[in-house]
Amino acid sequence: MHLHKIISHFSGFGVNKIQEITRLIYEISKRDKISPEKILETLDSNDFESAKNSLLKIRFPYASSHNENIRPYLPKIKIKPGNSLFRPERIFTERSVVSSGLKDDFEKHFPQAKSIEITSLKDFMQGNKTQDTSSYNKRRDNVFITNERYDFFKKCPCTKSAVGCNYHIFNLGFGCIFDCSYCYLQEYNNAPGLIFPANINKFFDKFKHYKKPKMRIGTGEFSDSLMLYHITGYSLSIIDFFSNYKDAFFEFKTKSANIGNILKAKHSGNIVISW
Repeated sequence: MHLHKIISHFSGFGVNKIQEITRLIYEISKRDKISPEKILETLDSNDFESAKNSLLKIRFPYASSHNENIRPYLPKIKIKPGNSLFRPERIFTERSVVSSGLKDDFEKHFPQAKSIEITSLKDFMQGNKTQDTSSYNKRRDNVFITNERYDFFKKCPCTKSAVGCNYHIFNLGFGCIFDCSYCYLQEYNNAPGLIFPANINKFFDKFKHYKKPKMRIGTGEFSDSLMLYHITGYSLSIIDFFSNYKDAFFEFKTKSANIGNILKAKHSGNIVISW
């Protein structure tokens, strides 16, 4: 099973979409004894929904012909160690944080990526307003390391006319590598790449004035909290910082199993890891 060929064929897909497509191709290939490459050749579109529907018809011909609602379980195929599904092609760094350790860590983990210095993310976006759908679908190819200046925290807006949850958002990062088809970020995200602030200490400084008694606050509203924490180091820094604010509960929203170091971290009983 040449997984890298499927990833290349559907370069704009995230981890979960790749998993579904890969599983369907694997099952069809195994059942019909044809190569994955031959199956790829039968697909008329690189659009996720179109490709998945085409594969479902091949995989479940009887149910498809009877217009049944097909919702199969599509588990992950085990991948050989070192074969990453997230391999950015470009690392953009704002000039003000070009000497940051975060830039160095991303370059170390993704040596194949081209490192580019920019004045600011704002200027970059203004100069690239004509991006088409194809460019948008490849936003996971770009990492932006930024210097956050304004948008540190916000109160959860909640559903209109509903009782407020009194939850606060620690607005650290934007965009997600998992690219789940059901996630609201599919409609909400218009950023040209994944955004990671290099100045997390500024968040900590701002929190000292923002904090409320017995507050609930957390990350994961606009990105997955733990997806790349082994690179960013965000999570361990947050746990250490909030050990000084025991009346605040901090929540990491995540779909990642990347929790090894967190389970070993010293905390004050006020850290929650949630789905």
